[in-house]
Amino acid sequence: MDDTPENQKRFPQPSTQAKGCGFPLMKVLALFCLGSGAALNVVTSRMRRHDTPLAQRLWRHLQPGDVLLGDRAFGDYVSLALLPLQGVDVVARLHQMRSPDFRKPFKRLGPDDALFVWRKPAQRPKGMSKARWSRVPATITVRVVRSRVERRGNRTHFVSIVTTLLDPKKYPASEIAGVYMRRWQIELSFRDIKTTMKMEHLRVRSPEIAIKELMAGLIAYNMVRITMVEAARRHGAALERLSFKGTIDAVRQYCPRMARARSLTTLRRLRRGLYRSVAADLVPRRPGRREPRAVKRRPKPFACLTAPRRECREKLHRNRWKRKDSATARSSSTS
Repeated sequence: MDDTPENQKRFPQPSTQAKGCGFPLMKVLALFCLGSGAALNVVTSRMRRHDTPLAQRLWRHLQPGDVLLGDRAFGDYVSLALLPLQGVDVVARLHQMRSPDFRKPFKRLGPDDALFVWRKPAQRPKGMSKARWSRVPATITVRVVRSRVERRGNRTHFVSIVTTLLDPKKYPASEIAGVYMRRWQIELSFRDIKTTMKMEHLRVRSPEIAIKELMAGLIAYNMVRITMVEAARRHGAALERLSFKGTIDAVRQYCPRMARARSLTTLRRLRRGLYRSVAADLVPRRPGRREPRAVKRRPKPFACLTAPRRECREKLHRNRWKRKDSATARSSSTS
């Protein structure tokens, strides 16, 4: 966000950055639909807040029968204990601090698949009231599935997944592992919002307008997703292979013509053309694709701002600069 006093007060910059040199950062935790990629709801906070208490603010939007898919942060004891009480199951990656011993499980369900009994932590999480902490059960039974991941050119490693789906016949271990591997689609959805829609930087001067800009961007994002879902339904295309950027380009091309349509027949014809164009723009299948985390464009050869801007204004260019007090002393001695 832009560096203004209002934004700094509501969403302060990280403590690792010098004052006056960083930017306010808004933390956004989103609840996505895994099937369509649509953003169902979001919560905003400052960067110092942990994901787990923020996620609990989204629990009321979950319906009985839903399955919450998350990373390591959402495989905590509280989520695994309380969400099943409202009919919601959890599939998450096992936290790195837990190391289940498959040699001594509570019940073995198959190779690299077993039930374990977890005990309630002794310390109450920060931000949770004593009344709510007392409703957390003393023990819970969870299922841990260890999946083998093999990638060409990399070492074979294992991913441990914890879940409340305990029935091995109804929920095979292979399907649980496959569902977790689809979690990367959420990261791609965030990339579409931040990079493709250019929402990584909210150019507003107040936090209230920043939240409005975020919500407006998410509405536009969901409209693009709706177009992709309808195109996939009409033409039998795989939704995960449709190009988000291509859909935006097609919508921008067809919308002016649809706005000038003089009849309902013409509007329907243009709409069919839009869906046909979106369904034809398929992303090629690239299993095991690896790209370097690097940028191609070179940045400008300017120095980084290491002090507040008002203190750096007296610097003329790079390392060639003069202090104001020295310039004043030189002019007085010359006179």
